[in-house]
Amino acid sequence: MIAAALAAPSTAAAYPDWRDPTSVGAPQEGVLRFPQALAYDASGTPDPDPNAPAGPYVYVADQHTFFVQKFTVGGAFVRRFGGYGSEPGRFGTTSSSASPTTGTVGGIGGVAVDARGRVYVLDSFNSRVERFSPGGEFQSQFGTFGAAPGQINAGINGGLALLGDDLYLGDQDNDRVQRFHLGPDGRPDAPPVVFGSQGRGPGQFDIVAGLAVDPARDHAVFVADDRNNRIQRFSAGGAFEALTGTLGSGPGQFSNPYDAGVDLAGHLFVADNQNHRVVRLDAGSLAFATSFGGAGLGPGKLNNVRGIAVAPGADASGGVFATNTSLNQISEFGVDGAYVRSWGGDGRGPGAFMQPRDVAVEANGDIVVADTRADRVQVLRASGAMETWARISTALGTPTSGGGKREFRDPTAVAVDPRNGDVWVAEGGGHRVQKIPQSGDVAGVVTYGGPNASSALGGFMEPLGIAVAADGTVWVADTRNDRLQRRDPVTGAWTAFGGFVHPTAVAALGDGSIAAVELGAEPDDATGKGRLTLLAPDGTRRASFDGLDRPEGVASDGRGGVLVSETQRDRVVTFSLLDGQLVRTGELAAHFTRPMGLDVDPGGRLLVTDTYANRLVRFQAPAVSEPGGTGGSVAPALTLTLGAGGQFPAFTPGVARTYTTTLAADVLSTAGDAALTVTDPSPVAPDRLVNGAYALAQPLLAAGAPLPATVKTWAAPVAHDPVAIGLSQSIGATEPLRTGTYAKTLTFTLATTQP
Repeated sequence: MIAAALAAPSTAAAYPDWRDPTSVGAPQEGVLRFPQALAYDASGTPDPDPNAPAGPYVYVADQHTFFVQKFTVGGAFVRRFGGYGSEPGRFGTTSSSASPTTGTVGGIGGVAVDARGRVYVLDSFNSRVERFSPGGEFQSQFGTFGAAPGQINAGINGGLALLGDDLYLGDQDNDRVQRFHLGPDGRPDAPPVVFGSQGRGPGQFDIVAGLAVDPARDHAVFVADDRNNRIQRFSAGGAFEALTGTLGSGPGQFSNPYDAGVDLAGHLFVADNQNHRVVRLDAGSLAFATSFGGAGLGPGKLNNVRGIAVAPGADASGGVFATNTSLNQISEFGVDGAYVRSWGGDGRGPGAFMQPRDVAVEANGDIVVADTRADRVQVLRASGAMETWARISTALGTPTSGGGKREFRDPTAVAVDPRNGDVWVAEGGGHRVQKIPQSGDVAGVVTYGGPNASSALGGFMEPLGIAVAADGTVWVADTRNDRLQRRDPVTGAWTAFGGFVHPTAVAALGDGSIAAVELGAEPDDATGKGRLTLLAPDGTRRASFDGLDRPEGVASDGRGGVLVSETQRDRVVTFSLLDGQLVRTGELAAHFTRPMGLDVDPGGRLLVTDTYANRLVRFQAPAVSEPGGTGGSVAPALTLTLGAGGQFPAFTPGVARTYTTTLAADVLSTAGDAALTVTDPSPVAPDRLVNGAYALAQPLLAAGAPLPATVKTWAAPVAHDPVAIGLSQSIGATEPLRTGTYAKTLTFTLATTQP
């Protein structure tokens, strides 16, 4: 028998060999996602990569990538470093569980560059400062959480400024500034100078944001006092000197100033965040000089200015860099406000993602992504086209939060109805579920629940998961209501199933069962308390597995097993039901940063939303095989022995390929001549491998020829002549394959005309 396998593995099989991970969608390099910290590199230090573009350089950090990115002043991407985590060289976040109602932003509060090109980063949520080489290699760190001198509680941002060996840190939630003198290793070598306290009086702060140091003259320190809507000036030693500003949009007024920068000429530039502009003051007198920017979409317009960086030698031709935060750009201006250019890739562009939580694949290959932080659903059509479903801001032309049909507020999960391709979307922030036609037609959208949280049947409180069974039954992980809800496809009635603690995802399995995962506790106390539960279609619990670390995704693997994103451990694990018990059978790790949603496409490929890496990862399908037997007939006076081989590798659906295998044979003949032939004696689909009623479209070949085929001939007696019988099977890319074993029993005949 010649055979190749597409059969499901046994329930105790090892984890499938998912392989060749690739990112789906737009490139990651140079993409910005709400930039909020900038630094200009005035050191003149070249990048260590000889192929890197020449400087000067600008460093950018933003809220949703957990990376610091390095660009030339003209916007050419050079490199990025960091990534989410608490390990050395990484940066933290507001929420390890990515709760959609609390928001999840990266905690890079400030960036500064020293005279040797080394980069200092305020890792706000990990309460530390980290130093990196010009090439992005981690070098050292200092800081712990607290309120004592030298400790840090920087909140969601803060700021950094550096002059010589003195590093000034905006300690936001401690309402103070700390000045550290740094030793050669980048760590403080003396106790810090601390100044400021909470309040509205001179020298007091209400949210310390960015800060700057005058590089010339008296080295004064300027602090953006965010909620007090003012700029304060201190001596290098921390003594209060002056302040300016009140709430407003007129000259000398501010609305949540977020950062500051000073050039050698004594120009003080302020990132006037909510006024969407840059304000220039005189660094000595704090007198208003000019402002530029303003909300809008044209050249030189700005929309939320959260960071600013100034070249020491900035002039009328350029050198003032501001974050156009809401448009994910960096804009450059001259000191008088003349617009120079803008650059940066938009994290809300087609195929880019901002902390996507879930993915689902249509039967036709379309990929649907819950692009959570971008408040949109993206559809990556199999044709290559990309669609965005979202409310589009009339002011900015970008996706924004919305409550209408096919608009979203933190879409957290997506699922596809296998009957008709309808897309179901759960909105964690909108407390509702939407059913959207496969075409995306707004007129056909139906909503359930929302806009407010509700515990009534058919109402939701932060739903994080959704699934659609083969018969159209909809299941929702109604997270904050600690329950699952099921919608009957015929009556439309909703039924609740309690007993869960923060269920985060749900999946419909091939046999009609439902798999659900739950955190098992409040998100901040959920480590090791997660659970996978298997339910019958009627909601009866069949089995469970405890001890998971923040499971945030679940799916069928298409092969009889269950896939779970164990988000806290940055891995995907697989389970099988064995003797009524859920058994962990393997894992896929080392590829993810807080993975959440997952699905398997029609070609058997695994897709995972690598949420904190802002990407969608696709793995090629695993190869599986099953051994097949061989047989042959022997005439008198001739001996034919068939040996090992005859087993094709796994057939991969959707890929055009010719599969080959070799069957070993040994021939002993005392005849004057002999011939070895291969025939197919079966009347069913002659010369083709079959799987029940299914037959492959193209014939099986032996020695490169259709059956019956002559493999080899002899013109004299032979003794134990080894023969390699080559077999081949071609399969087209569009040829449908049925799960199971394709096989055929062949007859191998050794015959002679001269006994």
